[in-house]
Amino acid sequence: TINYRLNAFGFLPHPALEDATGNFGLKDQALALEWVQEYISDFGGDPGNVTIFGESAGGHSVLSLLVNAPTIPATLFHKAIVQSGSYSPAQTPLTTGYYTLGLPFADLLGFPSGTGAGPCSVAGGCATCTDNAGIRACLRSLTVDEIMDTQLAAPAWSWITPVYAAGTFLPKNIQTALTDGDVADVPVMIGSNLHEGTLFAGLFLEQFGYMGNDTQYRAGV
Repeated sequence: TINYRLNAFGFLPHPALEDATGNFGLKDQALALEWVQEYISDFGGDPGNVTIFGESAGGHSVLSLLVNAPTIPATLFHKAIVQSGSYSPAQTPLTTGYYTLGLPFADLLGFPSGTGAGPCSVAGGCATCTDNAGIRACLRSLTVDEIMDTQLAAPAWSWITPVYAAGTFLPKNIQTALTDGDVADVPVMIGSNLHEGTLFAGLFLEQFGYMGNDTQYRAGV
C-alpha cells in the first residue's frame, strides 16, 4: 500500500500553482510506482509484473492512471484491478475545477468573476494576493485546520474526482479516453461491491427525513 496526498492537499486546482490541475495526489501515486520499479526487487518482487489495485476512490485512481498512459512510463504497471471505482467517468474539466474547487480558496486572476472570499483572496483579507506569486505564498502559509475549514465550506461532493486538461498529467477524462482507446494497454479486471451504494444512502439519511415514507425513500435512493 502507498500514501498520497488527499483532499485539497492533493487535488486543489488553481492557476497560481505550478500544476494548475492540482493532481498532486495522482502524481504521488506515480512516484510511488517509480519507487516500486527501483526497489521492489530488493524485497523479492518483480518490477516487470506490477499490478495496481484500488477500491472506490482507489479504483478511480487506477482508472486515472490508465488514462495517464501518455504522461507516465508504461513500464510502471502491467495489470490493473478496479473495484467500485467506475463512478464519475466524466471527471471535472479544469475550467470548472477552478470555480468549484479553486475559487473558495483564492482569487482567480484573469478569469471572469474571478474574485472570491476565500482565505487567499483580497476580499478575504489577503493584502498580498494581487498576483499569482502572492496567492501561492498565501496558500502555502495556511494551516491544516484553515485548509480543511475552507474545503468543508466549498460545494458538496466537489472533492471526489481529479481534474483533467489537455497537455497535463491527466490529459483526458476517463470516459473520453476509453472511447478514444487512449489508455494503457494492460489487462484490466473491473467490478463493483454488492450493495456498496447503501453506504451513500446512509450518509444522506437525515437529508431525506431518514427515508420514513415512500417519497423520502425514493428521493434518497
